[in-house]
Order: sequence, then C-alpha cells, then structure tokens
Amino acid sequence: MPRNYVAKVCNRWLYKGINREKAEELLMAGCNRNGSFLIRESETRKECFTLSIRQTNQATRDSIKHYRINRLENGWFYISPRLTYPTLRDMVDSYSEIADGMCCILKEPCIVQGVTTGAVHNFSEPVIVRKKTLNWKDLDSSALFNKDNKSSEDCPVSQGLRDAVSSYMFLTEDQNVETTAEKGRWRKPC
Repeated sequence: MPRNYVAKVCNRWLYKGINREKAEELLMAGCNRNGSFLIRESETRKECFTLSIRQTNQATRDSIKHYRINRLENGWFYISPRLTYPTLRDMVDSYSEIADGMCCILKEPCIVQGVTTGAVHNFSEPVIVRKKTLNWKDLDSSALFNKDNKSSEDCPVSQGLRDAVSSYMFLTEDQNVETTAEKGRWRKPC
C-alpha cells in the first residue's frame, strides 16, 4: 500500500477509508488467495459496509465479488435479509463456516503487501467451540423465557430467538383471548 494512502484497519479485516478499486487491488495481490476478504465502508450508503471476497476459478481468472452489508434500525447487520447479525464479527464468523449464497466461505483476512508474512501468520489457530445441535422436542419452555442474564451464555436458545418468541407471544396474546372468548360464546351448553 502506498505510504501516502491512509486506511484504518481493525480486526485484520475491517478497512476504513478505502474505495472499491483499492479493495480489489489489495485482494488481487499475490499473497491473497481464494476466500481472502475484507470489509470496507460503503461509498454510497452511510453507516453501511461492503464485503469484498477474492474468488479463484479454474476456468477463468480470479475475480473480486462485492456484497452490500445493510444495517437494520436496531443496529444489526445483514447481507441476506433472512440472516441478521448483531455485529460484523458475528457475520464474519458465520460466513467463515458456511457460504450461504456467497461465492465461497471467508478463509482469511486480506494480507496487505509490505507487512511481513511472519507477523500475519504467527497467530495461533482459533479454537472453534460449537454448541451441540438443539433438539427442539427435548427443549423445556423455561429456556425461552429465562430472564437470568448470568446464565444466558449457557442457554441453548439465543437471546435474539427468545426476544422474537416473547414479542410474538405478546402480540398474539390479545388475539388468543378474543378467539377463546368467541369460541366460548359459540359453544352449545351441555
């Protein structure tokens, strides 16, 4: 990267202050491979970001794919509206495991030329901790309505899902009472 070009890099993958062309130039450097990525601030939408990924294809030459990262009013991020994330780190972690409609999974952050490769690769391999698959049939309803914040990390149901179920029940509570009352009026006496 030229010395007169200034960009702030956070988390090894969040580049603030670069445009699309510079992102493509960095990702196409020889030290980057298939799945190398970076996230940059959107040039056209305030408070939005763009995920740029290097894709290697045997038939054609390497290319860079760009995905707009939108932000919801509550601050959560998404590329596809069906998958939302509270932070960009959560999004990166998720797309590092599954591609889910993207050109490939995210493999490693973009390596900037001029940085010694030893400094970049001296990091130990991350420890992956995956919670066991949730069996909905064995789930106790107390897991959905647990208000204890201290045990929320041990809870098999995410805070987001608990909030969604709670909101749904709140919104449909009055309807259930009305429906029950109406059904009660139409019952024939024994």
